Amino acid sequence: MAATVADELALPGGGIEPGEAPEDAVVREFFEETGLTIRPGRLLGTDTFARDVGGAVKHSLRLMFEVEAAAGELRAEVIDGVECLPRWVSLDELDSVPHLPVVEAGLRLRRDVLRQAPVEGKLHHVELWLEDFERDGAPWAWVLNELGYSVDAEWTNGVSYRLGGTYIVLETSPDIARQPHDRMRPGLNHLAFGVSSRERLDKLNEAAPLHGWAPLFAEKYPHAGGPRTYAAYWENSAGFEIELVAQ
Repeated sequence: MAATVADELALPGGGIEPGEAPEDAVVREFFEETGLTIRPGRLLGTDTFARDVGGAVKHSLRLMFEVEAAAGELRAEVIDGVECLPRWVSLDELDSVPHLPVVEAGLRLRRDVLRQAPVEGKLHHVELWLEDFERDGAPWAWVLNELGYSVDAEWTNGVSYRLGGTYIVLETSPDIARQPHDRMRPGLNHLAFGVSSRERLDKLNEAAPLHGWAPLFAEKYPHAGGPRTYAAYWENSAGFEIELVAQ
Protein backbone atom coordinates (compact mmCIF):
# COMPACT_ATOMS: atom_id res chain seq x y z
CA MET A 1 0.00 0.00 0.00
CA ALA A 2 1.37 3.42 -0.91
CA ALA A 3 0.20 6.96 -1.57
CA THR A 4 1.78 9.60 -3.78
CA VAL A 5 3.38 12.45 -1.83
CA ALA A 6 5.13 15.11 -3.94
CA ASP A 7 5.30 12.65 -6.89
CA GLU A 8 6.87 9.94 -4.73
CA LEU A 9 5.29 6.91 -3.09
CA ALA A 10 5.10 6.74 0.72
CA LEU A 11 3.64 4.37 3.28
CA PRO A 12 0.57 5.24 5.38
CA GLY A 13 1.50 6.42 8.85
CA GLY A 14 1.84 9.31 11.23
CA GLY A 15 2.38 10.41 14.80
CA ILE A 16 1.20 8.73 17.99
CA GLU A 17 -1.18 10.82 20.09
CA PRO A 18 -0.48 11.26 23.84
CA GLY A 19 -1.68 8.17 25.69
CA GLU A 20 -2.32 6.25 22.47
CA ALA A 21 -1.02 2.71 21.98
CA PRO A 22 1.17 2.31 18.85
CA GLU A 23 -1.20 -0.32 17.42
CA ASP A 24 -4.16 2.02 17.84
CA ALA A 25 -2.22 4.80 16.12
CA VAL A 26 -1.54 2.50 13.18
CA VAL A 27 -5.25 1.69 12.83
CA ARG A 28 -6.26 5.37 13.10
CA GLU A 29 -3.63 6.74 10.72
CA PHE A 30 -4.24 4.01 8.16
CA PHE A 31 -7.98 4.73 8.14
CA GLU A 32 -7.48 8.51 7.94
CA GLU A 33 -5.09 8.20 5.00
CA THR A 34 -6.63 5.33 3.05
CA GLY A 35 -10.20 4.68 4.19
CA LEU A 36 -9.26 1.09 5.08
CA THR A 37 -9.70 -0.60 8.44
CA ILE A 38 -6.67 -2.75 9.17
CA ARG A 39 -5.52 -5.31 11.72
CA PRO A 40 -2.06 -4.54 13.11
CA GLY A 41 0.26 -7.52 12.88
CA ARG A 42 3.77 -7.97 14.20
CA LEU A 43 6.18 -5.13 14.82
CA LEU A 44 8.82 -5.49 12.12
CA GLY A 45 11.29 -3.15 13.82
CA THR A 46 12.25 0.48 14.15
CA ASP A 47 13.80 3.07 11.86
CA THR A 48 15.18 6.53 12.66
CA PHE A 49 14.82 9.59 10.45
CA ALA A 50 15.53 13.32 10.59
CA ARG A 51 13.20 16.14 9.47
CA ASP A 52 13.27 19.92 9.38
CA VAL A 53 10.83 21.52 11.81
CA GLY A 54 10.92 25.30 11.73
CA GLY A 55 14.57 25.35 10.76
CA ALA A 56 15.61 22.87 13.44
CA VAL A 57 16.51 19.24 12.70
CA LYS A 58 14.32 16.83 14.67
CA HIS A 59 15.21 13.15 14.98
CA SER A 60 12.35 10.68 15.29
CA LEU A 61 11.92 6.96 15.88
CA ARG A 62 9.58 5.23 13.47
CA LEU A 63 7.80 1.95 14.39
CA MET A 64 7.13 -0.25 11.37
CA PHE A 65 4.23 -2.73 11.55
CA GLU A 66 3.04 -5.47 9.26
CA VAL A 67 -0.73 -5.05 8.79
CA GLU A 68 -3.66 -6.76 7.10
CA ALA A 69 -6.55 -4.93 5.42
CA ALA A 70 -9.87 -6.02 6.97
CA ALA A 71 -12.55 -3.71 5.56
CA GLY A 72 -13.28 -0.46 3.75
CA GLU A 73 -12.63 1.05 0.34
CA LEU A 74 -9.68 3.13 -0.82
CA ARG A 75 -10.26 6.88 -0.83
CA ALA A 76 -8.08 9.93 -1.20
CA GLU A 77 -6.85 12.06 1.70
CA VAL A 78 -6.70 15.81 1.09
CA ILE A 79 -3.57 17.50 2.50
CA ASP A 80 -3.23 21.26 2.07
CA GLY A 81 -5.74 21.12 -0.77
CA VAL A 82 -3.90 18.33 -2.58
CA GLU A 83 -5.42 14.88 -3.04
CA CYS A 84 -3.20 11.96 -2.04
CA LEU A 85 -4.75 8.84 -3.56
CA PRO A 86 -3.55 5.54 -2.04
CA ARG A 87 -3.18 2.44 -4.20
CA TRP A 88 -1.81 -1.06 -4.07
CA VAL A 89 1.70 -1.35 -5.45
CA SER A 90 3.46 -4.62 -6.26
CA LEU A 91 7.09 -5.20 -5.30
CA ASP A 92 8.00 -5.47 -8.97
CA GLU A 93 6.40 -2.09 -9.69
CA LEU A 94 8.39 -0.39 -6.93
CA ASP A 95 11.60 -0.82 -8.90
CA SER A 96 10.36 1.60 -11.56
CA VAL A 97 8.36 4.07 -9.42
CA PRO A 98 9.94 6.91 -7.38
CA HIS A 99 9.40 6.35 -3.66
CA LEU A 100 10.46 7.86 -0.37
CA PRO A 101 13.10 6.25 1.90
CA VAL A 102 10.37 5.10 4.31
CA VAL A 103 9.26 2.54 1.71
CA GLU A 104 12.74 1.04 1.46
CA ALA A 105 13.04 1.05 5.25
CA GLY A 106 9.81 -0.93 5.62
CA LEU A 107 10.81 -3.47 2.97
CA ARG A 108 14.25 -3.87 4.51
CA LEU A 109 12.82 -4.58 7.97
CA ARG A 110 10.37 -7.11 6.56
CA ARG A 111 13.13 -8.90 4.63
CA ASP A 112 15.23 -9.04 7.81
CA VAL A 113 12.34 -10.58 9.76
CA LEU A 114 11.71 -13.20 7.07
CA ARG A 115 15.39 -14.11 6.90
CA GLN A 116 15.54 -14.66 10.64
CA ALA A 117 12.38 -16.76 10.79
CA PRO A 118 13.23 -20.46 11.26
CA VAL A 119 11.67 -23.00 8.90
CA GLU A 120 12.74 -26.37 10.27
CA GLY A 121 10.98 -27.06 13.55
CA LYS A 122 8.57 -24.15 13.15
CA LEU A 123 4.96 -24.98 13.98
CA HIS A 124 3.24 -25.69 10.67
CA HIS A 125 -0.42 -25.98 11.70
CA VAL A 126 -2.80 -27.00 14.46
CA GLU A 127 -6.03 -28.91 13.79
CA LEU A 128 -8.85 -28.70 16.32
CA TRP A 129 -11.91 -30.91 16.04
CA LEU A 130 -15.14 -29.30 17.24
CA GLU A 131 -18.19 -31.21 18.40
CA ASP A 132 -20.51 -28.61 16.83
CA PHE A 133 -18.90 -26.42 14.17
CA GLU A 134 -21.63 -23.77 14.06
CA ARG A 135 -21.80 -23.42 17.83
CA ASP A 136 -18.16 -23.84 18.79
CA GLY A 137 -16.57 -22.08 15.81
CA ALA A 138 -17.78 -18.55 16.60
CA PRO A 139 -15.52 -17.88 19.62
CA TRP A 140 -12.51 -19.09 17.65
CA ALA A 141 -13.42 -16.95 14.64
CA TRP A 142 -13.53 -13.83 16.82
CA VAL A 143 -10.24 -14.34 18.62
CA LEU A 144 -8.31 -15.49 15.55
CA ASN A 145 -9.53 -12.49 13.54
CA GLU A 146 -8.53 -10.18 16.39
CA LEU A 147 -5.05 -11.72 16.47
CA GLY A 148 -4.50 -11.12 12.76
CA TYR A 149 -5.42 -14.50 11.28
CA SER A 150 -7.49 -14.54 8.10
CA VAL A 151 -9.62 -17.24 6.50
CA ASP A 152 -7.43 -19.33 4.23
CA ALA A 153 -9.93 -21.99 3.15
CA GLU A 154 -13.51 -23.01 3.92
CA TRP A 155 -15.47 -26.22 3.40
CA THR A 156 -18.58 -27.86 4.82
CA ASN A 157 -18.18 -27.89 8.61
CA GLY A 158 -14.61 -26.62 8.43
CA VAL A 159 -12.36 -23.59 8.04
CA SER A 160 -8.66 -22.79 8.23
CA TYR A 161 -7.17 -19.52 9.48
CA ARG A 162 -3.68 -18.45 8.45
CA LEU A 163 -1.14 -16.03 9.86
CA GLY A 164 2.16 -16.03 7.99
CA GLY A 165 3.40 -19.59 7.60
CA THR A 166 1.18 -21.07 10.33
CA TYR A 167 -2.47 -22.02 10.06
CA ILE A 168 -5.18 -23.34 12.39
CA VAL A 169 -7.88 -25.73 11.21
CA LEU A 170 -11.29 -25.87 12.90
CA GLU A 171 -13.63 -28.60 11.75
CA THR A 172 -16.19 -31.21 12.65
CA SER A 173 -15.27 -34.63 11.31
CA PRO A 174 -17.62 -37.60 10.82
CA ASP A 175 -14.96 -39.62 12.68
CA ILE A 176 -15.12 -37.47 15.82
CA ALA A 177 -15.62 -39.26 19.14
CA ARG A 178 -18.75 -37.72 20.66
CA GLN A 179 -17.38 -36.71 24.03
CA PRO A 180 -16.55 -33.24 25.36
CA HIS A 181 -13.05 -31.84 25.29
CA ASP A 182 -11.40 -31.94 28.72
CA ARG A 183 -8.20 -29.91 29.08
CA MET A 184 -7.41 -31.77 32.31
CA ARG A 185 -7.03 -35.10 30.52
CA PRO A 186 -3.76 -36.18 28.87
CA GLY A 187 -3.36 -34.32 25.61
CA LEU A 188 -3.80 -30.67 24.74
CA ASN A 189 -4.20 -28.38 27.76
CA HIS A 190 -4.29 -25.04 25.96
CA LEU A 191 -3.00 -22.97 23.04
CA ALA A 192 -1.03 -19.78 23.73
CA PHE A 193 -0.83 -16.73 21.43
CA GLY A 194 1.30 -13.62 21.56
CA VAL A 195 -0.30 -10.16 21.76
CA SER A 196 1.57 -7.03 20.70
CA SER A 197 1.14 -4.97 23.89
CA ARG A 198 -0.35 -4.91 27.37
CA GLU A 199 -2.86 -2.27 26.31
CA ARG A 200 -4.02 -4.43 23.43
CA LEU A 201 -4.39 -7.44 25.76
CA ASP A 202 -6.43 -5.40 28.25
CA LYS A 203 -8.90 -4.48 25.48
CA LEU A 204 -9.19 -8.07 24.25
CA ASN A 205 -9.66 -9.38 27.78
CA GLU A 206 -12.48 -6.92 28.36
CA ALA A 207 -14.24 -7.94 25.13
CA ALA A 208 -13.72 -11.71 25.42
CA PRO A 209 -16.87 -12.55 27.46
CA LEU A 210 -19.01 -10.93 24.75
CA HIS A 211 -17.58 -13.38 22.20
CA GLY A 212 -17.82 -16.74 23.93
CA TRP A 213 -14.69 -16.74 26.11
CA ALA A 214 -14.97 -16.89 29.91
CA PRO A 215 -11.97 -15.60 31.90
CA LEU A 216 -10.00 -18.10 33.96
CA PHE A 217 -8.12 -17.00 37.10
CA ALA A 218 -9.73 -13.56 36.67
CA GLU A 219 -8.88 -12.53 40.21
CA LYS A 220 -5.17 -12.90 39.37
CA TYR A 221 -5.26 -11.08 36.01
CA PRO A 222 -2.82 -10.23 34.45
CA HIS A 223 -0.26 -12.14 36.54
CA ALA A 224 -1.88 -15.56 36.91
CA GLY A 225 1.19 -17.01 35.19
CA GLY A 226 3.57 -15.30 37.61
CA PRO A 227 4.78 -11.76 38.33
CA ARG A 228 6.89 -11.58 35.16
CA THR A 229 4.07 -12.63 32.82
CA TYR A 230 1.27 -10.36 31.56
CA ALA A 231 -1.32 -12.80 30.26
CA ALA A 232 -5.00 -13.68 30.03
CA TYR A 233 -6.49 -17.17 30.25
CA TRP A 234 -9.88 -17.92 28.70
CA GLU A 235 -12.12 -20.96 28.27
CA ASN A 236 -15.03 -21.40 25.84
CA SER A 237 -18.20 -23.44 26.31
CA ALA A 238 -16.63 -26.45 24.58
CA GLY A 239 -13.89 -26.59 27.22
CA PHE A 240 -11.00 -25.29 25.13
CA GLU A 241 -8.54 -23.01 26.93
CA ILE A 242 -6.33 -20.38 25.33
CA GLU A 243 -3.71 -18.09 26.80
CA LEU A 244 -2.85 -14.65 25.39
CA VAL A 245 0.54 -13.28 26.40
CA ALA A 246 1.55 -9.64 25.97
CA GLN A 247 4.97 -9.32 24.36
